[in-house]
Amino acid sequence: MSFKCLTFIFFFSIVNALNAQVTLELGAEKDNSIFSENLSKSNGAGPSIFVGRIARGATFRRGLVKFDLSSLPANAEIETIELNLSVFMSARNTITKHRFDIHRLINDWGEANSSGSGGGAAAQTNDATWGSNFYNNSNWTNLGGDFEASISASDSVFFSQAGHTASWSSIGMIADLNYWRKNPSSNFGWVLIGDESLDSSAKAFFSKEAASFYEPFKPKLKITYSLPSDRTIVLNEVNPNKKWIEMYNADSVSKDISSYTLVNGADTSTISGGNISVLNGSLMLDSAAYVVLKWPNIDESVGELALFNADTSSGDLIDYVQYGSGNQSLANKAVTAGVWDSAATFKASISDSTKSYSLTTGQSFSNGAASNSTHWLTQSETPTYVNNPCLSYLVLQGSLVEADYFASDSIQLSGILSPSKNILIDAGKAVHLNPGLLIESGNVFGVKIGGCPE
Repeated sequence: MSFKCLTFIFFFSIVNALNAQVTLELGAEKDNSIFSENLSKSNGAGPSIFVGRIARGATFRRGLVKFDLSSLPANAEIETIELNLSVFMSARNTITKHRFDIHRLINDWGEANSSGSGGGAAAQTNDATWGSNFYNNSNWTNLGGDFEASISASDSVFFSQAGHTASWSSIGMIADLNYWRKNPSSNFGWVLIGDESLDSSAKAFFSKEAASFYEPFKPKLKITYSLPSDRTIVLNEVNPNKKWIEMYNADSVSKDISSYTLVNGADTSTISGGNISVLNGSLMLDSAAYVVLKWPNIDESVGELALFNADTSSGDLIDYVQYGSGNQSLANKAVTAGVWDSAATFKASISDSTKSYSLTTGQSFSNGAASNSTHWLTQSETPTYVNNPCLSYLVLQGSLVEADYFASDSIQLSGILSPSKNILIDAGKAVHLNPGLLIESGNVFGVKIGGCPE
C-alpha cells in the first residue's frame, strides 16, 4: 500500500422513501498502473492511472483498481453499480473515443511508493508491474495481470479539455460484486484495458493519490441497493418433471405464504390462486417447516422458478433457480437481487422423474440468506424433509407427494395418511404404524425393509 498519503473512503446514503433504495459511494482502496515495455516499472503512489496503447507501437499500459466493500450490508440487494474514472490526458491529445474494458482480477496485487509520469517509475517492493503482482516477491501467472477472460463492462472513453468522466455499469459488474461479497478474500478488484490494437489510444485517469484539489475526480464506485423485507422463505427443492415445488421457512415465526407469487417465464400465479395446489403441509408455514406445492405450469426441461413475497409489481424477488439454460426472463433481476450468481449460470436439465433440484444437504438458511446457484445440486427427490436423500428416521403423515421415502433406520406412519399413487416407503430396520393411524382408501403404496439405496 502507499505510505505517501492516506486512502480516503467517502460514502453517503440517500434513502428513497418509496423503494428504500440506498446509494453508497466508495473511494478506491488502492490503484496502480503497469507498463508492458518494462517489467520493473509501476506507478503505485502516482497521481495518475495510465491505460491503453501509446504511439510507439505495441506498448501498453493497464490500470488496476480495488474498492473496499465492507461497508455494504450483508443483506443488500444490488440494484445498480457504476465505476467512475475522470480523464485528464490523452495520447497526442486525441479527442477520439476508444473502447476501455474492465475484467475481474483473479490474483492479488500490490501498491507501493513508485510515482512517475506516463512511463512509470522504478517499482518498489510489493508494487504491481507487468510481470509481478508483488514486485520482488511474486509474479503474475500471465504477463499483464491475471484476470477473467470475460469482460465485466465496457465504455467508450474520450478526452476533452473541459473534462470527461468515464462510467462503467453492467449486470456483469453486479455479478462481480456479489461474487466478492460471498468470497471476500477474492476481492482483488478490476483491471482496466484499453483498445490495444490502436496506436495513441491511451488515456490517463486521476488516481486516488491525485492532489486534494482533484478530490471530485478521483476513482469512485457508486452502488445503489435496497434491503430485503423478507428473505426467510426459500425454495428448497424443485421437481420439474412432477411439477412440484418445496419451500422452507427459515424464520423463527410462522409465515402466511398464501399471497406469495411464483413465476415461471411468462406464467405467474399467486400461491393461493390459479392452479397451484398444496400437496403436503400448510400455507401458514410454521418455523422450520416445509410445504410442497404442485404447479402444472413448470417447464420440465428448460425454465426458471422465481419466488416473490407479494405480487410481482410490489413484492421482492426473494429466491430463484433456473435450469436447462441460462438467461431466463428473470435471471438478471435475480442477479441484481443477489439470489443468483450470474444470469448465464443454470442447473442442467434432468430427465429422471425421481431426481430434483435441491439445496445442498445440510445448508442452513436460518439467517434468511438467499439460496443462490452455488447452493443447488441435482439429487434424489426428498419431499417435505431437509435435502438429505437418506435420513436415519422419518415420520410421514398427511398427504404424501409421489416419491420414494428412504430412511436408514425406521419410518413412522402417523395420523391420517393420504398417499398418492407410486409411493415407496423403504426403511432400513422397521416401519412403525403409530396408534390412531388412518390410511384412506383409493390408493396403494409399497412398504419395503431395505434402507437407503447405494
